[in-house]
Amino acid sequence: MVRLKNFPKPQKPFWEYFVFFVFAMCACTTTHQVSKNWKADAEFHWHECSDCDELFDKGAHDMQLFDSKEVSCAEEGYVTYKCSVCGYTKKDTTPATGHAMEKHNAISGDCETAGASEYYSCSKCGKFYSDPEGEHEIAENSWVIPCAGHTLTHVEGKEATKTQAGLKDHYYCEVCHKTYADAAATQEITDGVEIKQLVSSVAEARTMPVGSELIVRGVVAGVTTTQASLNLINAITFKDEFSNVSMALSGGKNGASALANAMGTAANIIMPFEKGTILEIPVTVAKTSANYACGNAGIVYLLYTDGEEELISFVKGQGNYKYDLNAEDVVDISTQEDFFRFLGLLNGSNVYGTEGFEYSYEAAAANTYKLVRMTNLRCVLISSTSYDERIKHAWRPCFSEACNTWASTTISNSANATNNIGARQSYYPNFYNYNTYVNTGMTFSEMLFGDTSDVSPKQWTNHLVFDGTVYAMFIGGSDYYAQFVVLDKDWVIPATVE
Repeated sequence: MVRLKNFPKPQKPFWEYFVFFVFAMCACTTTHQVSKNWKADAEFHWHECSDCDELFDKGAHDMQLFDSKEVSCAEEGYVTYKCSVCGYTKKDTTPATGHAMEKHNAISGDCETAGASEYYSCSKCGKFYSDPEGEHEIAENSWVIPCAGHTLTHVEGKEATKTQAGLKDHYYCEVCHKTYADAAATQEITDGVEIKQLVSSVAEARTMPVGSELIVRGVVAGVTTTQASLNLINAITFKDEFSNVSMALSGGKNGASALANAMGTAANIIMPFEKGTILEIPVTVAKTSANYACGNAGIVYLLYTDGEEELISFVKGQGNYKYDLNAEDVVDISTQEDFFRFLGLLNGSNVYGTEGFEYSYEAAAANTYKLVRMTNLRCVLISSTSYDERIKHAWRPCFSEACNTWASTTISNSANATNNIGARQSYYPNFYNYNTYVNTGMTFSEMLFGDTSDVSPKQWTNHLVFDGTVYAMFIGGSDYYAQFVVLDKDWVIPATVE
């Protein structure tokens, strides 16, 4: 029986204490069976009696930092706390932030520089990925594509010539398509491997075979034209810088190139360049095919070949178009014999005899675009009044009083006829006023004789005599017709009055 000692004075009816005591005695009739394992909730921990569920050692947690992980782009972060008494843990998490991706485009490598495939990098986590979602991480520099190295082929050089561009000795890489001066590919050639074709003078161009493609440097000295040509309609008189050697620089027939277009038509020929302009211009050495420039043999001339290029790009500066009128290559003509031989009328000893002359295309063609000095000159007016005023009154040159026979003879142009001036296939050279007019602003007849408007054409008895010296350029013709042109007013020089 339980003995109660010093039992306090009841504050309640005794029977209530008795009930509690009896209940306790009924719950655990023996000593409490307290579990060694802690139980806990979010705030407290305790032990329990396994028999009566009475709580023992209940107290608040002593939470200490136990573990943590920083949040990243792909994984959440957390902080874990643990009670130092009961071991209860609490974990606070932070969601993953997501990547901040930067795209790196692919780079084409070459023989000397590594390339790269496309990849992505995250500025937050500093990692690299093959995809923009960041699902496939890759190792640093795994995107690098090593350079391939050169595959060089040696190309042997060659010197430039007057007719062909040259080539620098070099090495060509089949991979990067670059060129190098050395086999080790340390000296890249950046200004090209072609050596420009050498520039020819007009004098050199005259010696080149027909068909040669050249770059010719010359001076613009005047213009010429013919309506009888199949190939040369309008042409620039193109002069060598250091001699009187000249050639026709043509743009071809009927506007075949930019030069022909720039010169207009034969009826309205203009000068596309001022006299004295120096040109370096691409040409093909060509030859007329028929009915001009001393018959079927034709003259050699320069055909402008670059019809797409702006003509102005070939202008190199201003020069001197003047001819040396005292040079050795100026041909002196003072007699009819001199004149006919110059024109290719050969094999005769007396131009007024019955033997006659045979016409040589080759000899006449070789003299085309030569400068002649004429003295003892007489002229016969031949042109029609129906011509344009600028070309009215063309003049046939003749020499000495013997040429009076022209005034009383019906001159035949038949191929095999002979006449009293001895020319088989009668060859009547002509000062064609229109050419001279374009270059000087005056017709040849005006420069020699002043106003000739009141002189009737074909007035055979009217032999006008010019007592002086005339320089003219022979620009060709056919086997019965020749043309001369005056390029400058100073070429008509009156006799000195003593």
